[in-house]
Amino acid sequence: MELNFDFNSRPSLPKRGLKVYYGWSKLTPKVMRKPELAVFFENANHNPMQNQRFIERRMHLVHTRKQTYAESTDSLYTNRMFTKYSYLIEEKPYHGDVELALEYNYISDENHVPLMLREIIRNKLRKTFPEAYPDFKHTPQTSLIFN
Repeated sequence: MELNFDFNSRPSLPKRGLKVYYGWSKLTPKVMRKPELAVFFENANHNPMQNQRFIERRMHLVHTRKQTYAESTDSLYTNRMFTKYSYLIEEKPYHGDVELALEYNYISDENHVPLMLREIIRNKLRKTFPEAYPDFKHTPQTSLIFN
């Protein structure tokens, strides 16, 4: 019996119609989580309704957009349905500053998202933050940050 290792079977073109989800992670009483800005990238869209249910369980969905061609090429080399990027608001380098986390997300999208859409996403996230985390208390910065 001969084993056939055909490594050329991996698709060479990324999938179309993959989405990016922006929102605030849900805090559940069973799992101790910290407030975070979550960005989920879809890697496969086998069942869009199931993907939507998964996202709605994980986060307060604020904005959805389609991935660009360059962003969707990363989905060729993953074996998971989603890739998550998170900005923990209370951790370094944000130290409880929501605006700084929104600025980092704004800067990270600059190569793939137009300027107006980045502004729309940032304003939506800023507006929905108090609804997602009503008990969040912003503590003033106690250390200096030098850029």
